[in-house]
Order: sequence, then structure tokens, then C-alpha cells
Amino acid sequence: MSWRMLVLVLGLITAVDAANGTLVLDTRGGPVTLAIPPSASIRGDGDRALAFRDLAPGDAVSYDAASATLRVARHFWAVPGER
Repeated sequence: MSWRMLVLVLGLITAVDAANGTLVLDTRGGPVTLAIPPSASIRGDGDRALAFRDLAPGDAVSYDAASATLRVARHFWAVPGER
């Protein structure tokens, strides 16, 4: 799936390619590769500014392509729904 078709992407980082500025996310719809522009704002817990090199597999992220903002949640817990 192309990130260009998406406005908001939510998922867990599975791979980081700092040299090319891309992330691979595990999303509800399957794997998505995102090209993060160098001008993107990357914010962590408490709205703390982060650098691309701070990102790691396992981080939960939301990327808003319209505003080029990547939000990172390091202390994210996934709770499965009841069946």
C-alpha cells in the first residue's frame, strides 16, 4: 500500500531505514512503508521533539501526511478485544 494514498497512518514500527528516511509499519491493513520528509515534525511522549535516529522497532506511531507530523508513543500497550 502506498503512503501517498493515506492521510493518517497508525501502526507499530517494524523497520527503520535512516539512510533513506523510511519506516515500515505494521498496520491494521497490513505493512505500510512511509517516506518521512526531512521537514517532518517528530514528537514523542509529552510532545518532546525527537530525531529520526531516535525511532525504533516497536514504537507505536501515527503519521499525519497533511501536516507532516509523526507522533511516537514509546509506552504503548496493545490490549486485545474480547471475543
